[in-house]
Amino acid sequence: MPPGTISAPGQKRMPSIGDLSDTAVSPRDPPGSGGAGASAGSRPNRPVRAPPNPFFDPLNAVLAPQPQQPQVPAPAAPVCATCNKAIEGEGLDVLDKKWHLECFVCTHCHKPFEGSYVPHEGKPYCTQDFNSLFR
Repeated sequence: MPPGTISAPGQKRMPSIGDLSDTAVSPRDPPGSGGAGASAGSRPNRPVRAPPNPFFDPLNAVLAPQPQQPQVPAPAAPVCATCNKAIEGEGLDVLDKKWHLECFVCTHCHKPFEGSYVPHEGKPYCTQDFNSLFR
């Protein structure tokens, strides 16, 4: 049985690959034109080419080096709200400010907090100083 045919009687013959190559449709052919050779004035099929890659070197068949992007500086270390020095290691983020652990002390007496602090106008106070200053 020839390729591309159906064995059941009364059914149409299916096209083979050789049949399809005669009516190939180019991306430039208008829909319904029937492909290459549909009319005497049609353009010959031409391969569709991708736009050239400016980084491709066809002689060496490798990608040429791409231009270097400008270096973005690393973000600066946060600055302590008390001493205004950079916080390189561990620090605190309290009252929308950054602090060294040893710099987070009462604004009035400069003693480390014993458990809790009371914020007032964006500054930390120990409970004793807050009560004596603002109550």
